[in-house]
Amino acid sequence: MSMITTGRATRSTLPRRLAAAVLTTGLLGLGVVSGAAHASPGADCLWAGAAHAPGSTVVAGGWEFTCGYARWLRGPRTDARTTVTNPGAKANPRGRFSAGALQPGTDYTDYCVGDQLIDGRDDIFEVMQDGNGSLWWKAAGPISGWHFDGTTPPPVSWRRSSLCRDGELI
Repeated sequence: MSMITTGRATRSTLPRRLAAAVLTTGLLGLGVVSGAAHASPGADCLWAGAAHAPGSTVVAGGWEFTCGYARWLRGPRTDARTTVTNPGAKANPRGRFSAGALQPGTDYTDYCVGDQLIDGRDDIFEVMQDGNGSLWWKAAGPISGWHFDGTTPPPVSWRRSSLCRDGELI
């Protein structure tokens, strides 16, 4: 055990180190340090608005996902049936999905390249989180990688290329 000598008294640093470790672990678990963006104590993961405890596993789109303290960790491909609701990337993920979740694209994820509309349904999107805790959808692969297990893919976008001007969706 290390000791600190301060003039008249000698104190052990072990209790302070333990207190610091407990405080840091507690802050990480509560999402204070991690910047978790949902109401539970920072450890649960959200999937389509439903909370899942750390260590729990769900199946979606042909993958296993495990909750790893406010973030989904994608596991191996699986033939198991989907166990969660998959509405698609149809709105801002904040309060609905935690970072790491995947969803098929929808018209919410449409974008333009020049004057050509790219249908959001062409891709799978993953929830990303920045250092400030903001969440957004980012293209993560072609839709051919999503297994719909008998469910219907999102509908074709209502938008047309006429809504694209120089790479901007108007």
